[in-house]
Amino acid sequence: MMDRTQISPTCVTWRGLALVALLLLGGCNGPDTQMARLCAEIVPAFEPSTVKLRLSPAQQSGRNSVRVPFTAIGPDGAERSRFVACAFSAGLTQAQEQPDLVAVESDEGQLNEAQLFFLQRFFINSQENTAESRARIVIDRGSGISQGFAYLTQALLNALPWTAILTLLATAYSLLYGLSHRINLAFGDIAVIGSYAVVSSLGAALVLGGVPAVAITLGVLAGVTCSALAARSLTSMVVKPLVEQPGRMLLVATIGVELAIQEGLRVTQGAGNQWIRPILATPHILFVGDGFPVHVTTMQAVVVAAGLSLALATLAIMRWTRFGLSWRALSQDRLAAALCGISPAGVLARTMVAAGLLSGACGAIITLAYGNAHYSLGTTLGLKAIIAAILGGIGSVTGALVGGLALGLFEGLWSAYLSIESRDIAVYCVLSIILVVRPGGILGLPAPTPREV
Repeated sequence: MMDRTQISPTCVTWRGLALVALLLLGGCNGPDTQMARLCAEIVPAFEPSTVKLRLSPAQQSGRNSVRVPFTAIGPDGAERSRFVACAFSAGLTQAQEQPDLVAVESDEGQLNEAQLFFLQRFFINSQENTAESRARIVIDRGSGISQGFAYLTQALLNALPWTAILTLLATAYSLLYGLSHRINLAFGDIAVIGSYAVVSSLGAALVLGGVPAVAITLGVLAGVTCSALAARSLTSMVVKPLVEQPGRMLLVATIGVELAIQEGLRVTQGAGNQWIRPILATPHILFVGDGFPVHVTTMQAVVVAAGLSLALATLAIMRWTRFGLSWRALSQDRLAAALCGISPAGVLARTMVAAGLLSGACGAIITLAYGNAHYSLGTTLGLKAIIAAILGGIGSVTGALVGGLALGLFEGLWSAYLSIESRDIAVYCVLSIILVVRPGGILGLPAPTPREV
């Protein structure tokens, strides 16, 4: 439970962000995040404008209802414990963005139909009332930590899931390029295949009554398996016949594969986003800096930990396993490695499967961290991952990890402090500077040698 010290935040904006962060301070089995937020936003309607409000963690009171305890602090400092309970419609239709509020109850009794109508018409749908109400929320000030540092920390935490995605997918590109000096542009779409597999399997598991942990495990396994199978099929049909061919034949062929995958997903899965309901979305407040709470959700922590584990496991495999030794031997001297008994075709097939597994893990992180899958995401995702691989030193597994980390954090900080519209322009400018100063990337060759594609 949070400390009960009263403060006055510096501006309504920070109060609004704090309100969202304070809604669900609790464990992994907390109430639905969206329902708790909507219920917490109507709490100020039950007290006069001169009364300050201190919200407590929301509680699940039924399958589609939540209860928000709060403390009303009068002008004289007197405190009264109260609560507001909200019931919502059973589910969302395609046209709905949030569940319908169907009943409201407080410690003074349940609202009748007329009172509920006026609450929705003149309070919930009024932006002015919402802004004024958030200004009445009382939160902790923190222990001498500045608001700027807290905001920076929150920006870095928000960037970590995207950083994990770029890091793992850049590694997939570097695995193939380091072995064959060829680029497969379809890895981004292979990740999207994994994302759709996670949506389908996870949704089915939840509908059948599975617990979230089991559902997530099944979803991730389905995602990485489908992506690995797609990568293995791509190896036999496209990569293996063209990898020895000169020029850009493989590059052009994988562009065609990318378009085929996108159109296939659009036709079979639809042109719109496919969403999953929030899972493990409870925010946990780490600390409060001058009225700004720094929080992380359970799912964010899970996907970041998973991404870090996969990155470390990839480094360990490439360094200490027979596959890693064979891969490094072929990447350094293909002819000598073949003379020593290493099969280039076998290592290529295993490399593509490994890259497919990493792509599937990216697809799983996309779905679990952001809650949706879309057929057209593969192009943007693939281009960003290639940029990350080039920044770190394409062909180097360690360089891909460094490049993904650098690009992900750069984009996260740019989005937090500067215009999002100019973020991609800044990324391409940084890429240009890196290629001029160090053509081989951060961990690549410093000499301006031409790249093989």
